[in-house]
Amino acid sequence: MEKSNRFTFGVTSLVDLAREINPEIGYYEFHIEGSIERGFSIKLSNGKVDVSVQLASDYEINPDNISEEVIRNIARTFRRLN
Repeated sequence: MEKSNRFTFGVTSLVDLAREINPEIGYYEFHIEGSIERGFSIKLSNGKVDVSVQLASDYEINPDNISEEVIRNIARTFRRLN
């Protein structure tokens, strides 16, 4: 799989919001797009998180529609990779 540049603003913004929930979440390095079902796998400075393509797109269109619960769910996908 190749690095993606689709919805980079949405992806990086969602990672930043998830880090506010879980400060252990590292900083964005790049993201890879899987299938529509799998969404984006986001490589961080210390691990990875997952975000759906639809969610990244929705954030770019209207960030105010993204609930705190959705951000919490993103934070829960964090996996440390060291």
